[in-house]
Amino acid sequence: MTSLKRETQASYLLDVLRASPRPLGAYELLERARAKGIVSPTIVYRALERLLESGAIYRVPSLKAFAPFREQARGANFSNIHQICFAVCDGCGMTKELEYPITSRNFPASEFVPRIVTVEVKGLCSGCQRQSAARKAAFGVGPVRSTSR
Repeated sequence: MTSLKRETQASYLLDVLRASPRPLGAYELLERARAKGIVSPTIVYRALERLLESGAIYRVPSLKAFAPFREQARGANFSNIHQICFAVCDGCGMTKELEYPITSRNFPASEFVPRIVTVEVKGLCSGCQRQSAARKAAFGVGPVRSTSR
């Protein structure tokens, strides 16, 4: 049994995600939450599921990680569909929400009813671009991908 109730567990994990400059995996969240008495991966996964269902966070599939919405969830003009588009840096794992307009014209109701639309754009952030250029100039090699994720 943990020292936090379910709602508080989810709220605490959301605060941890908001404080992080990059998306975090479930086990990274677990490590950060141990001080609050959250010691089971099952508790973390259940809290993450509640946060996903509520629309407070999104999953970054390629990183197997989670991030909070920094802006209002898209979809105001298209029912209750979560529209997620984000850029993911191959170097440091930083993510940034991007504009991604989806309208009902893309999916006529009679053909398909989407629940979530996710688009990932992979590349290098400006900081990693500078590091890559410096490495290339100094050593003749390109970007180094982070292994800390």
